[in-house]
Amino acid sequence: MMPLLADANVNGKYIKHLQKHKSDKWEIRYLHGREERLLDDEEVENIAREQGRAIVTCDKDFDKFRQEGMEFPNGVLWLRFGSLSFKRLFGILEPLCSQIPFQDLQGNLFEVTEDHLFIRPAVGEWDESKVQIIPFE
Repeated sequence: MMPLLADANVNGKYIKHLQKHKSDKWEIRYLHGREERLLDDEEVENIAREQGRAIVTCDKDFDKFRQEGMEFPNGVLWLRFGSLSFKRLFGILEPLCSQIPFQDLQGNLFEVTEDHLFIRPAVGEWDESKVQIIPFE
């Protein structure tokens, strides 16, 4: 089972649907902070590290945190697509979480687009020649 922590940039409706349609492939928690303020990215990183969870985010500028040296030892699922139906999101996450062991996610950034998965190191410079690209069917 893949332990995931969704930050406030992920639509809460998606998370509620994922929690409602339980899967033996993942266990997801939604981290949205208190009403008066959202948790900053460093707080999210620390909570994910403490709980041994990979971060799920839709943050458009998430890459800047990686470039600034923040470390994500449990990995990141970076969802990079616009409007997406729950059915399509579920259709991407279900096989992804069932085919990729959690230890393969650790230390990596899984950039998920509507039709591809890009696997990159979560820290350091990106060597585009070493990026794994997996198309979705």
